[in-house]
Amino acid sequence: MLPYIRAGITHLAADIRSSALDMLQWAIECSGSALVSCSGGWVKTVKTILVMQGWPTETSTSAWSTGRVSLGVLGMDGKTTVKSLRAMESLLRAGLEDSLSEEDIQSSTWGWPLTHNSQHMISNRSNPYSHLNLFGNPPDEESQSYEDREDRQRVFQRQHQMAVEVGVEAARQEGGEIGRAAAAVQKVIRDGIKDLEACD
Repeated sequence: MLPYIRAGITHLAADIRSSALDMLQWAIECSGSALVSCSGGWVKTVKTILVMQGWPTETSTSAWSTGRVSLGVLGMDGKTTVKSLRAMESLLRAGLEDSLSEEDIQSSTWGWPLTHNSQHMISNRSNPYSHLNLFGNPPDEESQSYEDREDRQRVFQRQHQMAVEVGVEAARQEGGEIGRAAAAVQKVIRDGIKDLEACD
């Protein structure tokens, strides 16, 4: 279903783009963690929203040809821009923020003086040694599935963070509903990346 949503987001007709953004919002609400951890669900979906906004998708600074960032592709009205910023906020929240609840955190701590319990337990991941890529094909970052939040944080920080921050800052300066939606995206990025930056 996700490839069809991504195709709809980049469609030429504004109604189809709007409906595809609604579908993406619905999919994130229903199963956000499954959506961002499936194959191609994280990198390709973020890149698709960046393309829809008219922001560069590569990390090179030469991609910015003008002094002003465009807010959406030609023919995109303010409502669609706000809708796409809200979809980006939901996607980034599902991918970057920690999905553990307080009950999960409290149940994982023991009263006995053990430290680093999670490192000594059996992994929750389906393939804990996949990062070694011992028997697999060469990695394709776009189509790869990122089950861990930390993996998604690193990929986002390496590939998309600079372009998103510049574009969101330009959208925030527009003010109004677009500015509020951009500020919400900025807050999600700040909250989602802060613990990764603290570890590095």
